[in-house]
Amino acid sequence: MSAATAVLGSPNNPVKYLDQDYEVLKAQYLKSGKPFEDEKFPASPSSMKPGLESAAHIEWKRPKEINADAQFIVDGATRDDIIQGSEGVCSFLSSIAVLTMKKEFLNLVVPWNQSFQKDYCGIFHFKFWQEGDWVEVVVDDRLPVKSGTKTLWSAHSQSSNEFWSPLLEKAYAKLEGSYKAIGEYPSNRLIDLTGGVIEFYELKNAPADLFQLLQKRTNALIASNTDKENKEMGLFAPHTYSVIDVQEITHLDKNVQLIKLRNPHGAGEWKGAWRDTASEWNEVDKKVLDALHVTKNEGEFWMPFFDFKQNFSGVVICHTSLSDALQKESDLWNVTKFYGSWTKNVTAGGPPDKESFWTNPKFFIKLEKTKGDQPLCTIVVSLMQRKRNKRVDRIKIQYSIIPVSCSINSQRYSNKKNIY
Repeated sequence: MSAATAVLGSPNNPVKYLDQDYEVLKAQYLKSGKPFEDEKFPASPSSMKPGLESAAHIEWKRPKEINADAQFIVDGATRDDIIQGSEGVCSFLSSIAVLTMKKEFLNLVVPWNQSFQKDYCGIFHFKFWQEGDWVEVVVDDRLPVKSGTKTLWSAHSQSSNEFWSPLLEKAYAKLEGSYKAIGEYPSNRLIDLTGGVIEFYELKNAPADLFQLLQKRTNALIASNTDKENKEMGLFAPHTYSVIDVQEITHLDKNVQLIKLRNPHGAGEWKGAWRDTASEWNEVDKKVLDALHVTKNEGEFWMPFFDFKQNFSGVVICHTSLSDALQKESDLWNVTKFYGSWTKNVTAGGPPDKESFWTNPKFFIKLEKTKGDQPLCTIVVSLMQRKRNKRVDRIKIQYSIIPVSCSINSQRYSNKKNIY
């Protein structure tokens, strides 16, 4: 489907962020012979971390000034392309590392037909999902480096001449208002990269079958965060790790539950049982070792699921099958969106302990039995808050699910929808 016929806000016809049209700007700067300089996200401390002391020791360089052989991408996109700098933000980079495992979404976010050679004029573009729409963000290629060096301040690749990941990070920083803002609301990052629906579990209150639940989420993207540091065991905090795999194996006639994680730093990993060099692996069949890809890949490691629950605070699961970006007719999910607002003295009813609670926005959802032998159907509910002002924190919000009898006259509800 061409952009001319695609619905505005769809992947093929994204909303132009800040009214900047990539094709128009690129043609304009190619004609002028001058490299693009983005006035709406300047190469200045204001685009970094407001109040950051080290911002004064940052310079901005274009990739060709950092490496004469600068390339947008080298040998395909992998999670090794995303390494966190000394002062970068891991939550976004961890989400990108997870996204490299879901190429269809990575290809949606990153247009790969960009180059530092053909038709180069210092302008690049990326796409993100924002509050129901896909949005195209344009940036120039001036990147923050440590003063007097060619060392990137934040994201970089293992290949010193590859620059798609720091440019993607810059585009997201522009969308959020600054590099600092990327670190806020880490669970939102996977939503912004896929348009999917988030499921979050606090590990201290996790269901007993969490391991089996994670095993079943084969089509989901998963990340986990830790808020307590354990440097002796190789774990950092506060930090976000990518969940690469979840497997149960047999070891000395006993079942062992393992989880594989990746540190976006690209260095530093678990030092406990089942680490890369642990003796436990010597007693595992070689076929299992090969299937689990047990290698000394720096930054990736296996650990017992029990230790994972003890050392990590939460797990974020992003259901990409619920994204409208790649919906197919064969998909089993139907996605319905409701829009509402809280208006003072009208629909701002407050929490359940208030008498006015019933005045809050209500949405009637009728669940019908699925075909087949299963008597139940599944509903996933996700609540999202529009952020009108990037400088004002979001307020805490929640929803209540109230079962009602099928005999109730659904005409009372103005927002009646069916979800199958």
